[in-house]
Amino acid sequence: KAYVRLASDYDAIDESERGELGEYKARKGDKWGLWRSGKWLISPEYSDIDLFRNGRARISNNGAESYLDVTGSPITDPDVN
Repeated sequence: KAYVRLASDYDAIDESERGELGEYKARKGDKWGLWRSGKWLISPEYSDIDLFRNGRARISNNGAESYLDVTGSPITDPDVN
């Protein structure tokens, strides 16, 4: 199935590595999010973001790091599965 990517969707995408949910890191302006199947899986709101591994993605905003689950909700204790 083909789709046309609109110029406003993202400014850059890193297709060198794919996450466990089939997502890629993508940037809109100076913020990063995760892109999958033609849409944002995680909106571009972060200074940096890692791909999903073991059901969580590390995010960074202004030097503070935390984790998101696959729904985009914050994980309060990243050591708990």
